[in-house]
Amino acid sequence: MSVYQTKSHVDKNVSMILSKLKTEKERNSRGLIIARQYYEVKEYEMAKRYCALYLTVKEQYAPAHKLMGQIHEALGQLDRAVACYKKCLELDGAQKDLVLKICQLYSKLKVDPDVAKYWAERAERLFPNHEAIFQLKEQIHMTNGNTAHDLEDLLAEELAKRPTDVKLRLKLLKLYQGNWRINDAYQHAISAEKTGAYNSSLEWYTHLVNLFQAYKEQANVDAMFYVNYLSALNNLVTLSMGHRNVADCAEALY
Repeated sequence: MSVYQTKSHVDKNVSMILSKLKTEKERNSRGLIIARQYYEVKEYEMAKRYCALYLTVKEQYAPAHKLMGQIHEALGQLDRAVACYKKCLELDGAQKDLVLKICQLYSKLKVDPDVAKYWAERAERLFPNHEAIFQLKEQIHMTNGNTAHDLEDLLAEELAKRPTDVKLRLKLLKLYQGNWRINDAYQHAISAEKTGAYNSSLEWYTHLVNLFQAYKEQANVDAMFYVNYLSALNNLVTLSMGHRNVADCAEALY
């Protein structure tokens, strides 16, 4: 936790620091320390100003570019943040966490698919099976105009690596449902449910119950369907009791 709690605290400390320095170069050389203090109290424009001053003195100092990237990211200037993180990585190749960070930001930006693919592959070598890498791969597929079948293949490939990832599993079910493949979604859900991987996931059973209801409206269901349906409802209510009030639990049944 920062020793400085507000902008006024930082302002006073900065004033004290700068009052002891005689030249512009000396003042600029303290810019990184000052920038970090403003960053910690979320005064990002002030942090950016002092970090920029520091970089006029030490342009090749990797941590300063990393901080500038963090500042731009906090300000929502993601393109600029990526540029700063790349510069930091160029100056200090040991900053491997920035490879993943760049992937995370690129998944939120419009980026050339070849550029995105390069960073996804680079991150994959360092952080295999990381969720952020998949998100970037998913965006590449969408940008390239690939078909739902291509996305299904990507999800299946990723699920083979992370079979217990509930969000990934739900993405596949929603893809099936979005393409009017309710039967495929139902069969896949039943198969996944048998593994017991999501027994403690409220998100899973919330979606499962909705899926079963949609399936019931479109298919000729048998007794086994109701066994599965009632089991899902039971699990949904049980899990809901730990997260919601009684009214919400009752609503989950209807």
